[in-house]
Amino acid sequence: MTEISKIWKNSLVKSTFVYVISTFINSGIAILLLPILTRYLDTEEYGILSMINATVSVLIPFTGMSASSALERKLADNQTYENKKYLFNCYVVVSAATMTVSLIVLKFSEFISGYSGIPYDLLWCVVILACFDVLINIALSVLQFNQHVKVYALYRNGETLFNLGLSIFLVVIAGLSLKGRVYAILISKSAASLVGICLTLKIIGIVPQIQKKYITDQVANYGIPMIPTALKGTILNYMDRLFITNMKSLSETGLYSVGNQFSLPVLFLAQAFNMAYVPWLYRKLAENKEEDKRKLVKFTYFYFLAIIIIALFWSVMIGFVLNYIVGGKYVESVSYIIWLSLGYAFTGMHMMVVNYIYFMKRIKIYNLVTITVIASNIILNYILIHKNGSIGAAQATLSVNVISFILTWILAGKIYKMPWFDFRN
Repeated sequence: MTEISKIWKNSLVKSTFVYVISTFINSGIAILLLPILTRYLDTEEYGILSMINATVSVLIPFTGMSASSALERKLADNQTYENKKYLFNCYVVVSAATMTVSLIVLKFSEFISGYSGIPYDLLWCVVILACFDVLINIALSVLQFNQHVKVYALYRNGETLFNLGLSIFLVVIAGLSLKGRVYAILISKSAASLVGICLTLKIIGIVPQIQKKYITDQVANYGIPMIPTALKGTILNYMDRLFITNMKSLSETGLYSVGNQFSLPVLFLAQAFNMAYVPWLYRKLAENKEEDKRKLVKFTYFYFLAIIIIALFWSVMIGFVLNYIVGGKYVESVSYIIWLSLGYAFTGMHMMVVNYIYFMKRIKIYNLVTITVIASNIILNYILIHKNGSIGAAQATLSVNVISFILTWILAGKIYKMPWFDFRN
């Protein structure tokens, strides 16, 4: 009991536990919607819903300009009054970027609607949702940075619960089908963004003063340079759906999206651990001790093995219960799960090595890896979907995530020397 108590008092263990539990409650609540959505929405409607979510993800780097990352870095300077001014200028940048993106989407609305499959009358939602997500992410980053772990969990899961209840009401009771789900997301995220702004102002405070140096800092040092990196994950998520929609059908996109939904817990686990791991890792790297480096390498290899085993176990387990969760017309989505779960396992492995690049602030050179990965994703999606059908998109996802992990690991090894292949002791 004494040893358990010591382990629990470790800040990394405690934070990881709370983030993991919070993340899985959040994803568990979302999965609770699947039995409902897969019975009240047909596969084409689910495909449209998936394309709306994917398009929002593509727009976030442009509407947000990496505001949360820029703010986190500013908070690390511990300048209370300047942080208040910086926060205000973050909101200014987000507002200006959202207006610009809105005009672009309006200008090319017919083109976007045609290729994405999103009905013209729902296209207006994507920019608004992207803005709401940015505001929510700013609040989450502030809570995480200031170690308000419990508030973080309550805030994140509260929004999801509200989303769940409202979706059930609008889709099932009000009978609004696809639009009911979209309206539920809009209302819940608008409420969450408002609460997030209030939480952020309470923790940091704000001074409404436009500062050119702060706007320049966010846009030039974070917003524009991080667009390729921020886009990589969303493009990897978007391209597969875009290719399936245009090379196959929206119905196939719906099936693929359900399979992806059941694979996401592997990614959520990796992300939750990374939230707690990064601050701890940075402190260890700053101390620059050889003994710590050896321990980090051993731990990283253990993590690699563990996340792959978890992905395989999850894929097998979910295959047995999928029939009881989703509607009959969605059963075929099981074929995607093992490919996508392993793909997310390699995303988790990528997170473990890319942290060294972020620690050394070598984001611009990392963009070369990002561009290579994005190009590989486009090529592999086209080739594999053409050859193997929709399952080719899942195969492309796994292949690209393996490539991303290997290239990032090689680059990280050159930027920050670690004893990756020193197997003595």
